Amino acid sequence: MGRVWWRSPWLPFGAAVVPVVLTLWAGSVPGGYWGMGLTALACWAVVGLAWLVLLVLAIRALPVPRRPNLARLWAFLAVPLLLIATALTARSGVTEHAAFALHRSSLEALATETRASVEGRASDRAFLLLTVSHSVRDTGTGCVLMTVRDAGFLNSTGYAHCPDRAPANVRAGGDGYTFEHLDGPWYVFVFQW
Repeated sequence: MGRVWWRSPWLPFGAAVVPVVLTLWAGSVPGGYWGMGLTALACWAVVGLAWLVLLVLAIRALPVPRRPNLARLWAFLAVPLLLIATALTARSGVTEHAAFALHRSSLEALATETRASVEGRASDRAFLLLTVSHSVRDTGTGCVLMTVRDAGFLNSTGYAHCPDRAPANVRAGGDGYTFEHLDGPWYVFVFQW
């Protein structure tokens, strides 16, 4: 009997491209895209279940005795290794720094526009991987705060352009801004409610 195509370990590996892309995209902005992260988690669950079913079918299809033939299943290690590599990459912050580098010139132009505007505001600017819901010149910190739409869970997060001085964390009664240095005059901010 020939090889059965649906027992291939490469099917879940190919399907894992979707949750890999969603996972890395979810981690590309400060605070992460939570909705996309949950979608990626659901996709990982489907891929994991398909991988497990195919692994069980492949083990059952091995000639008896099975133990000496387990080496034939080496390709089934691809999906768990891909999951681990994706999780480590997303956790390391590489995607967030890469996305910032990709958008830096557009964010600098938006910061310049916001500083120059009379009202000190701009809104709804879409870039490649992110949308800035609003950009505000903050007189307290001396920064331009650009809030990324749909990023963060319960907190507002985004980028802060502070060319004059490093911003101080402002927390009054639990509410306020915290800043983390990103590069040069750029910071990531979180406004906690």
